[in-house]
Amino acid sequence: MPSCTVCDKPVDDPAAYACTSCTTNARRHLDDIADTTPAARDVAGGATRRGTPTRSNGDARLPINLGASARLDAAQTALTTWARHVAGERGIQPPTGPDPLHAAAQWLTRHLDWLRHRQEVPEAYRDIAAVRRIVTGIVDRPAGRVLVGACDCGTVLYAKATAATIGCRTCERAWDVAESRDILRQALDDKHMTASQIAALAVVADPDLDRQRVRRLVNVWGHRHAVDVRGHSADGDPLYRLGDVMDRVLASRPVQPG
Repeated sequence: MPSCTVCDKPVDDPAAYACTSCTTNARRHLDDIADTTPAARDVAGGATRRGTPTRSNGDARLPINLGASARLDAAQTALTTWARHVAGERGIQPPTGPDPLHAAAQWLTRHLDWLRHRQEVPEAYRDIAAVRRIVTGIVDRPAGRVLVGACDCGTVLYAKATAATIGCRTCERAWDVAESRDILRQALDDKHMTASQIAALAVVADPDLDRQRVRRLVNVWGHRHAVDVRGHSADGDPLYRLGDVMDRVLASRPVQPG
């Protein structure tokens, strides 16, 4: 019986170079990339605004996080290169969409069975795992802290849920937590997102939420017409206004004992 070229475990398909377990992991990684990319774009691209500093005045513009932007560019290049490779080898059209990284991740999930029968699969699966680490690393927050916004210097700010102010770890400027989070929320409210995108962004902003639970809830609400569908994504998934959904998400959180 041949061995998996990724993990060295036995492969039950003699024509395959990767086992089903490694292929399942690759599919999960691609799902995580697709789910988390919108939140990573918001962190890296400066799409929101912060609140008023406690020690200075000035323009309340959220700057681009150049480090995160560069990492996202590298991740996008790696994944879209694999998508073009698969499309070229199979003689089909490569993925298209408003966000190339998100589109490539969703598209590649449909071609993993083909890819596991190719000699280049170890490199592909390693790159997919690396892209997942990059994207999720951008939006991962410190334990026990919530997303506040970003400092003028570009550092993404996290604070304890009970904190009144937060000091930037890079330049030491202090910011008002409540005002910054209100402005962050207001800037995002009008965005139209899929259930998976909303879930990914929700858990970045609130550490008490579970991404899979939020995603299921939004899908159920949409099916029951409890929230309005505001269109569809390029892949046909329903889009919801974030502000319409988040109040329901926060109200649905399980009550903690004690």
